[in-house]
Amino acid sequence: MRARWRLAIGVFFCMAVQLATAGGSPFLWRVTPANGRPSYLFGSIHIPTPVVTNLAPSVEQAFQSSDAVYCELPFDAETIMRVTQGAMNAQRPLSQALPADLYTRAEREMGRLVPGFKLAALDHAEIWLVMSELVVLDYQLKYPGVPPLDLLMYQRAQGCGKEVGGIETAQEQLDAMNAFSADEQVEMLRAMLDEMQDLRKKGQDAVRLLLDAYVSGDVDQVDREVNRSYESCSPALKKRFEELLLTSRNHRMADRIAQKIRSKPDKSTLFVVGALHGLGPGSVVDLLGQAGFRVERVQP
Repeated sequence: MRARWRLAIGVFFCMAVQLATAGGSPFLWRVTPANGRPSYLFGSIHIPTPVVTNLAPSVEQAFQSSDAVYCELPFDAETIMRVTQGAMNAQRPLSQALPADLYTRAEREMGRLVPGFKLAALDHAEIWLVMSELVVLDYQLKYPGVPPLDLLMYQRAQGCGKEVGGIETAQEQLDAMNAFSADEQVEMLRAMLDEMQDLRKKGQDAVRLLLDAYVSGDVDQVDREVNRSYESCSPALKKRFEELLLTSRNHRMADRIAQKIRSKPDKSTLFVVGALHGLGPGSVVDLLGQAGFRVERVQP
C-alpha cells in the first residue's frame, strides 16, 4: 500500500524532479508579499534517494524558519486512501488495455529489477501508475528506507509541531492523470520504454540524467533534459501533457499559494511542489510575480 502511494503521487516521470542537495543550487524561491513575512517555494522530486533527501543548507534554513509546510497533497490517511484507490481502479485490466507487445515489454523491464515479476500483480492499475513504477522502482529497491522528499518534509514538519497541509486535492490530481485517454497513455508508456532502452544501450539512465541536471541547479540543463524526454512523443501529446499537468495546475497552485500567504501575512509557509511547476513562463513562480509578490531565487 505504501509503495503504491509513493508511486501515485509521482505523477510520472517528467514531474519527478527536485533539487535538494548541497552540491548545487536548490530550486528554492523566496516569495515576499507587499506587507508581511516571506514564504518559500521549493521544487520537489518523488525519487526516493539520499541524493535529494539530504537538504541543502538554504532549504534547511527555509524549513526551520517556516511556521507551516504545504506539499502538493496532504499526507493524511484519507488522501492516501483516495489516491491509492484511484490509481488501482482502472476500467479495464492492463492485460486488455495494453497491446500485447507493450504488456510484454513493460513486464520484462520490471523483471530486470525484480526477477520473476509478473505484471498481473498490477492488473487493475491505471497505465500511468505503471509508468510511475518504472521510474522509481530501481530507487525504491536501492534505498528501501528512504521516503520521497515531500513526505519526509511533511513528516518532519508534523514532528516539529508546524502546520501542515496540501495545495491540491487527491481528486484534482487523479482527474488530471485520468484526463489522458487510454491511447495517449499507451503512447506515453511506449515512448518511456523506448527512451529507457535506448539510453541503456548507451550506458545511461533516464532518471539519473534528470537527477544530475537538477543537482547542477542549471535551468538550461534541466530544460534540455526534459525536452529530450519528450522526443519520442508526438507534438500533440506533448501539448496535452503541458496543458493538463503543468499549465492548468500552475494557475491553481499559484492562486492557492497567494491566498494562503495573504490570509496569514504574519506567518511564513514553505510550499513544496514539483520543480517543473517553478520553471519558465507560466510557472508558479511567474504567476506569483504577476500577482504582486516579490519572487527571487534563494542563492546558496
